[in-house]
Amino acid sequence: MKIIILFISLIICVSWHNAKAQKTPISNKINLEELRFNSSSSNVFKIGDSKNAILSSLGQPDSDEYFYFEMSAKEGRLLKYSQNRILLKQDKFYTLTIKDGSIEIGRSENYFKVGDTVDKLYNAFPEFSSKPVSNGYINIPLRSIDYDMECTRLIITLQNNQIVKIMRHDC
Repeated sequence: MKIIILFISLIICVSWHNAKAQKTPISNKINLEELRFNSSSSNVFKIGDSKNAILSSLGQPDSDEYFYFEMSAKEGRLLKYSQNRILLKQDKFYTLTIKDGSIEIGRSENYFKVGDTVDKLYNAFPEFSSKPVSNGYINIPLRSIDYDMECTRLIITLQNNQIVKIMRHDC
């Protein structure tokens, strides 16, 4: 019985230590409100903007579908622009996946897009230029004024030093 209790205690301690060690300090996260998205129309939009702001920048989507967020029990829309996907939650820009070069992302007037080299990404996020690329991905942790979830991040997929996909991941 002592061995079982000791074993369970050890597992709990190791799990707690690992969870604590993996938490990204808030000072190392990018403020979500700083991110800007741009298209050939030069109308910039950001997370939280209305559907109209997105339409002003990107035009009419190829499709506009109903989407239900099960975890939060909220309604949304899935806007499809060629290979790109934009999710609206309660008529506000929530998240996206970019797979072609028609939408740029950045901050402080430094933008990058699918097809660019990783150097353009580092111009927008110089604080991540020394971080190693892990399994073909660069993970940029994000935070918001409203919340700081550990799993909210920008995931940039690379192949041969070139950006092939940009995705905002949220838990």
